[in-house]
Amino acid sequence: MRETDTISCTVDTEVNPEQPSAEHFELTTGALRQQTQRMDQLQEDQAIAKVVDRLADRFPELGRARVDQVVAETRRLLDGNPIRDYVPVLVERTAKARLRQIQVGDPSLVLAV
Repeated sequence: MRETDTISCTVDTEVNPEQPSAEHFELTTGALRQQTQRMDQLQEDQAIAKVVDRLADRFPELGRARVDQVVAETRRLLDGNPIRDYVPVLVERTAKARLRQIQVGDPSLVLAV
C-alpha cells in the first residue's frame, strides 16, 4: 500500500430501527499510519512513566528528579531507532544499572545536566 491509498468503510450507526443511518469513513493509509504512530508514542510515554515510578520507588534516596533525569537521558540514547517495542524495557534496565552506579558513588559516572 502507498501512503495515498484510501481505506474506506461504512459503519452502521443505527440508533432507531425506524430511522436507519450509516456513516462512511475514508482514511488514507498515510493518515492511518500516522494515527498508529501517535498511539504507539502515547503507549511508550505511559510505559516510560511507569519505569520512572518503579525506579523512584527502588532508589528513593536518589530522588525522583534524579531518576527522571537518568531515564530521560537513557531514552534519548535510543532516539531514532524505528523499532520502539522494547524501548521501555531497555530504558529500565540501563537506567537501573546507572542508578546503581550513582547509588554507590561511582566517580566515573557523570550525568549531563
